[in-house]
Amino acid sequence: MKPKHILILGDAVLILAFMLVGLNFHDSDSTRLLPNLIPFGLAWALAGYYLNQWAVPTWRSILTVLPAMLLAAPLGAVLRAAWLGGVALPLFTAITAAGLAAVLMAWRALYLLVFAKRKP
Repeated sequence: MKPKHILILGDAVLILAFMLVGLNFHDSDSTRLLPNLIPFGLAWALAGYYLNQWAVPTWRSILTVLPAMLLAAPLGAVLRAAWLGGVALPLFTAITAAGLAAVLMAWRALYLLVFAKRKP
């Protein structure tokens, strides 16, 4: 499997896990999963594509998740609000951005530790 595909798959799994944890934390039922997962997943896919988030990471590039998430989280929140007929609350957007950025940065660090080729 190519590094890009491993990173995309990991991102998708972690965004799903983040949404499930959030729904559980708020005692929401599973009917709320898709209205959260799809907007934020789509927003991350767009931001990730345009900000090159699926290039093979380096220890320095892990921090590029932050500006990408600063674009993705507000877009995801607006898309979610449109889906649910509500508003994109700034606090919800900020917490989601911080949480997803932390999880995705940790994933890239794990990728470097597990999948990166080491020079002899």
